[in-house]
Amino acid sequence: MRRGGNRPTPRNLGRRAALGDLDIRLAAGARPILERELSRTERAAFVTYMELLLTWQRIYRLVGSSDRRWIIDELILDSLLFVRFLPARARSVLDLGSGAGIPGIPLGIVRPMVRFTLLEARRRRASFLSAAIRALELENTEVIPLRAEDALDRRSELKAGFDLVVSRCAGELQKVARLATPFLAAGGRLVVSGPPEPQEAHVHGRWMTVCHPSKVQPRTFFVLDSPEA
Repeated sequence: MRRGGNRPTPRNLGRRAALGDLDIRLAAGARPILERELSRTERAAFVTYMELLLTWQRIYRLVGSSDRRWIIDELILDSLLFVRFLPARARSVLDLGSGAGIPGIPLGIVRPMVRFTLLEARRRRASFLSAAIRALELENTEVIPLRAEDALDRRSELKAGFDLVVSRCAGELQKVARLATPFLAAGGRLVVSGPPEPQEAHVHGRWMTVCHPSKVQPRTFFVLDSPEA
């Protein structure tokens, strides 16, 4: 009997090599951000997330590109930068306008002891988030398919319920701060990713920068700390 069914083909070998290169790129980029190595479980989770994102991307345009390197650099590693602003005592995080799960899902992968809530009103994106949470078995993460204002009306426990609110590319800064503030617990923090050059915020807070492992220019973030009770 001829036995050749499981023999690797040049195409399969090429795909494995490409995925291996991407895994190395992800691990190398995450190392200086997290100041540790990604675990095997975390690396596998990121690959699963990326492949699921690309599957949905073929039908629904969820993100700006289908290039895997772009997804690693611009979405996954960029999301992990928010870790630098995560207070040590934080146990609950709200991702305001989560979209395709950026930054909430990458953060949920590397911070399994923190509770993440992904707030996303657009139906298709909320459906993707639910599918991703199931596929990744993120028991620490839930999606709420509502607008910020409606979520506060329908889910009273969300008001002042989060140690940290994060947002990436979710609109004008003053509007984001206005929507986010009611969700912040006393002593909580809002972190919003900003443009390459910090702009006048007209909001109480401060601009901060952090190095991105794949970029020459540092990444800017707006940080607002709410008063203690």
